[in-house]
Amino acid sequence: MKKIALLLTILTLCALFAGCGAQYAPNVSAPEDATAEIGDYLSEVDSYFNVLNINAAKAQATSEGKTGNDAFALLVELTTKKDDLPEGLVNSYVSAIQSAENSTVSAEDATAMAKAMIKEEMVVYAAYNSMWSEYAINNDMRREAAKSLGGTFTEGLSEGEYYIYDSFIMQQVITAYLSGEEIPYISLATTESGAETSADSVADSSAQA
Repeated sequence: MKKIALLLTILTLCALFAGCGAQYAPNVSAPEDATAEIGDYLSEVDSYFNVLNINAAKAQATSEGKTGNDAFALLVELTTKKDDLPEGLVNSYVSAIQSAENSTVSAEDATAMAKAMIKEEMVVYAAYNSMWSEYAINNDMRREAAKSLGGTFTEGLSEGEYYIYDSFIMQQVITAYLSGEEIPYISLATTESGAETSADSVADSSAQA
């Protein structure tokens, strides 16, 4: 939960103080400004990280007896770096982290935190879309996520606020799958064809992927 709160603070600070004005969209061109939003880079995950096949990560997690956050951490650990992260994106997170932590975090520590958070978010995006890309996140899913986060979802939020819910949902789906647990949220999704999914059909398609 601390990570979600920090991520929300980062996105808010970035929007208000760091000049990150680009609208969140996976396929937009990366800005050339000194500051940037992660949404501008998600379509380029493969340029920065070699994300392990999620089924291979699940097999290793099972063999090592890891579930929950430990299983997710293993997936992130197994994801190798291909290229340096964009300096503007890292700087945006560093600035926001230091602001959120009242400047008690050193620049070195803030940079390490920023890179770790960006890596996790990119892995979440890549892993989710490798398995569940056809299941678009909708407001029904976000309402359920809001309950888990102790809040209430309201439509018409900013793109940054939608991103918080979507990132949380993706990570919960991935973590449950890696742990061999029932997959949450997906049963509320609609497929690209517009049809509502069922828990059984989702489980079958995930097992075959």
